[in-house]
Amino acid sequence: MPLPDRPRCAAIRICQEEIFGPFASFLVFDDIANDSPFGLVSYVWSEHLPTVFHASRAIRSGVVWVNTPMVRELRAPFGGMKVSGMGREGGQASMQFYTAERATTLPVEAAPMLRLGSS
Repeated sequence: MPLPDRPRCAAIRICQEEIFGPFASFLVFDDIANDSPFGLVSYVWSEHLPTVFHASRAIRSGVVWVNTPMVRELRAPFGGMKVSGMGREGGQASMQFYTAERATTLPVEAAPMLRLGSS
């Protein structure tokens, strides 16, 4: 079962480190949610869609989950902001990262090939 905490400021240790495990800190996004060097995942819990969209734009994290506990869409890019990583995994981002594109050009009809030095 997750251990919840409602810190009064973002300066305390639990708000300044990435904690992996059954732990959650609840911050008010207008005040202190971005006061961390990390930004992997954030959660927004609200039934008011304008609030959800405002928070999603304002919070500096690579993933914003809304009203859901860790449901990952595997086709969507996943990755953090700030010191939580750079780049994205998953979806089109992974295909672009792991793909080396090459162009091969073929004529539709045989092209006349002139030999160098011939008239």
